Amino acid sequence: MTYLGLITALLLILCGFICFRWPRLLSFYSTMSPAELKNVDLKAAGRISLITMSVTGVVSALVYYAALHFGREALALSLNVITIFLGVVVLAVLLKRCDGNPRKTRSILYLSVALLAVLALCLTLFSWSRPSRISLADGTLEIGGSYGMTLKASDIRRVELRDSLPDIEMRTNGIGMGNIQKGHFLLKDIGVCRLYVDMDNPPFICLWLESGEVIFLNHQNPAETAALYDALLRL
Repeated sequence: MTYLGLITALLLILCGFICFRWPRLLSFYSTMSPAELKNVDLKAAGRISLITMSVTGVVSALVYYAALHFGREALALSLNVITIFLGVVVLAVLLKRCDGNPRKTRSILYLSVALLAVLALCLTLFSWSRPSRISLADGTLEIGGSYGMTLKASDIRRVELRDSLPDIEMRTNGIGMGNIQKGHFLLKDIGVCRLYVDMDNPPFICLWLESGEVIFLNHQNPAETAALYDALLRL
């Protein structure tokens, strides 16, 4: 993930230069008729696109690497996407000022759908970046969120507490958001298993199920992980 912020910034700046050189490529103007384009200040639109996209790219990189500096990889990705989303909103508002044509309901609808799609993506990334919700009550272990599951005490054959995880060889069907790992993975010396872990906050509870499946999980707070381990042992 180290170069993601830089790559995103460079792509946004490149798109800004492309729109500056060929402003008709902007989605706002690509479907307009020649008569409608006469009422658009394309030079101003190109300048606005270049400045807005460049600033968005620089800001997105700054917030991304600032979060990485504090070890918050999942937050870094979320902030990167949110910054781009805000840049798109600002660009859309500014470009409308270059358009002298009567406002069309269709263009407003398209813009609204696009903004909602980006917002949905931001919310999804934020949800993925959150640790799994783990609770134990009445002999039932419930793991919420993405790839969640519910286990009864009778499903668990053995419980271990480990200070580290085996090396992750592959993510087969899961989410890897920096330190947050959820879903199905392939681990060295373990094989196929499920992870619901925050890699930055050991220890990790290892559950060996009667079905043969292996699960690793933990809380962000090590003390809570230790308390959960003791509660599982009592079961």
